[in-house]
Amino acid sequence: MIFLQTYWKQIAISAVLAIIFLTGYYEGYKHEKIVYTAFVQRLEHDSAVAKAEQDAKLKESQNITNNVIKEYANAVNSIKSYYASHPVKWMQSNSCDSKVSELSTTTSRTNDTTESDTISTEGIAPVDCASDVMQLLKLQQWIKEQSEIK
Repeated sequence: MIFLQTYWKQIAISAVLAIIFLTGYYEGYKHEKIVYTAFVQRLEHDSAVAKAEQDAKLKESQNITNNVIKEYANAVNSIKSYYASHPVKWMQSNSCDSKVSELSTTTSRTNDTTESDTISTEGIAPVDCASDVMQLLKLQQWIKEQSEIK
C-alpha cells in the first residue's frame, strides 16, 4: 500500500492519459469508419451508374449491328432480284493467236498455235461484285455509327 500512497498521483495521471488516448483512438476509428463506409457506398453507386451506362452503350451497339445486318441482307436480296430480272451478258474476249518461237534448239517442239484469253470472267458474277460493294458500304456505315456512340 505504501506504493499506492507514494505514487497515486502518477498512477491517476497515467490512467487519465490512457483513458484520453483510448477515447481519442476510438473517436478517430469511428470517424474513419464513417468515411470508409461513405466511400464504399459512393464506389458502389458509381460502379452501378457505370455499369448501367455500359449496358446502354452495349445495347445501342448491338442494335446498330443488328440494323446494319438487316439492311445488308435486304440490300443483297434486292441486288439479287435486280440481276435476276436484268441479266448481264459478258462480252466475249478475243483470243490471241501466237506461234511458238522456232529459235529454240534445246528442245524440239512442233510449231503450233496457242490461244489464251486476256480476260477471264469465269466465276465472276455481277451479283458478286455488287454484293461486295454493298458489304463494304454497310461496313463503313457500321463503323461510322459505332464511332458515334459516346
